[in-house]
Amino acid sequence: MPKNNPQGRISKRRAFYARNRVKRNTRVILHKEDEGLKTFHITKAGFTHVLTIPRGQGTSMLNNL
Repeated sequence: MPKNNPQGRISKRRAFYARNRVKRNTRVILHKEDEGLKTFHITKAGFTHVLTIPRGQGTSMLNNL
């Protein structure tokens, strides 16, 4: 545990940067768009995930990667 953080919680600013780092290392490719379905290829940590989401969902489902 770091000395300058006795309660062991991560500060909001550091959490924000950590979140951004995950986002930066994650590549999202819109693979194809069918009737009402979007298929994304998500490359993260060397793995490629295929995610299919309904059309109206937007990116809210991509934010919790």
